[in-house]
Amino acid sequence: MPTHGNDGAVQAGLHAEMDLPSPPRALAAIVRAASDPGASTAKLTQLISLDASFSMRILLMVNSPLYRRGSNITSVAHAVGVLGLRQLRNVALCSAAQACVRGDELGSFHLRRFWESSLRRAVACRLLARADGAVDPMLAFTAGLLQDLGVLVLVRSQPQHAAAWMESERASPGERRMLEATLFGLTHDQVAARLVTMWQLPDELGNVMRFHHNVGEAPPQHRALCSVAAHAELVSGVLGGREKRAALETARLELLTERGMGRRDVDALVGEVAESVGEAASILGITVRTQPELDSVREEAFGGIIQLSLDYEQLVRHLEASVEAQERLADQLAQQNAELERSAMTDSLTSLANRRAFWIDLVARVGGAAAGERVALVLLDADHFKRVNDTWGHEVGDLVLQHLAGVMGSCVSSADLVSRVGGEEFAVSIVVRDADAAGRMADHLVGAVRSKPAQVEGCEPLSLTVSAGVAIAVSGDAPVGTPVEVARQLYRWADEALYRAKDAGRDRWLPSAGDKGSMSGAAHKPAGRGWWRRLKRAG
Repeated sequence: MPTHGNDGAVQAGLHAEMDLPSPPRALAAIVRAASDPGASTAKLTQLISLDASFSMRILLMVNSPLYRRGSNITSVAHAVGVLGLRQLRNVALCSAAQACVRGDELGSFHLRRFWESSLRRAVACRLLARADGAVDPMLAFTAGLLQDLGVLVLVRSQPQHAAAWMESERASPGERRMLEATLFGLTHDQVAARLVTMWQLPDELGNVMRFHHNVGEAPPQHRALCSVAAHAELVSGVLGGREKRAALETARLELLTERGMGRRDVDALVGEVAESVGEAASILGITVRTQPELDSVREEAFGGIIQLSLDYEQLVRHLEASVEAQERLADQLAQQNAELERSAMTDSLTSLANRRAFWIDLVARVGGAAAGERVALVLLDADHFKRVNDTWGHEVGDLVLQHLAGVMGSCVSSADLVSRVGGEEFAVSIVVRDADAAGRMADHLVGAVRSKPAQVEGCEPLSLTVSAGVAIAVSGDAPVGTPVEVARQLYRWADEALYRAKDAGRDRWLPSAGDKGSMSGAAHKPAGRGWWRRLKRAG
């Protein structure tokens, strides 16, 4: 058996040898029915009622804080109605994944520890998606649980390598993946394509399984979810990895660069994942160990800081021996840092500011606003963008995104910032003198996109529209929330308005509150906020 997966013919042969696990028949029937938009509640209730274990699972989930809070739900039919088809499909897929492989098929592979790691990723995915606001948290939870399912396929096909794989369990994601290529000739994400086809998984989940190690190669509409899955793996590695200091510093740097999260935010996320794993495990029937507390993770990560300081002093003395070497190194570092800073703040496809730059700018605008000044956020999303990719292909889709970036950039002044914050989602951050100015800007953006079809070689002119949501915050005299908290709230308001604009028929913008009239009107103060207030439309 070859020891690497670089040759295409070798990979094809290895794929052919894979004995892929099948989902249990009853759960497969539920997944198929829940994937049918025309499925009736009665039919789903009947299918679920035939599986007592799954019936209990969805009742536990629908009544847990993991999904919702409220009065207790006791009937399967009621749970089906509350969950909806998409969430029900996701829960069934989670159950099917757990049941598709038996421990006695995997040699010395530790199945319980595998599911514990998967559950940490799933919880981290849910929390990241909830904070991000652009990805459904329950979809992200399912993606996190399934993203490494290919590992079970590899070990099931070649159980003689199970012990060697388990030795790498606590290594970094990259190290584990390299070992898989050596042991099996393939990696878990490379075998995912066949598993996705066999299980008829939806594209959004299948692409996470295939591209969570190569987010840039994922279809644009699924990159946000793939990014959440990749970052969740880093967070999970802090709790389960061997080198906790390296894992924590990697997670801090990546989440700062890609999501604008500070060190305290990342550390708090690690702690919340550790606290939430047990509850999720009880719902899914997974046995897990007690997760390490945040303080113990920090102590393990930085307990050797004194030795590191001594090593640093030795390095400094060595550098001081050669002034010329110091100056050359400083010049190189300055050039590299400048390039890294530019890359870290720019979206590679559109050359607009990326999500990290957007958050830094929005927080700075909020924090620097004088009393009475208004910070406005316009979130825009391309309407029916999936049709462009499905009809013309992803290369044309990328060109259309570049066209939209150019149109929006031409609509703003140098003082405003246009950012690409998701697959086909853009943001415009501005400081305005009056509430109506934000509405005029949104009108201008929506109208400009409508009036300028995309001219793409080989295609007919593509007429495009966008939907937008507008939110405004006004600086007061008595600060209460931090600029980061205010910026997050502003984003949530604009996101809510964007989806209302989508529901209202698209190709329009809506404000974050109210129904009609101009953007000016009575102020509405959210609970616990005396500093910033959202402007509400007058009726």
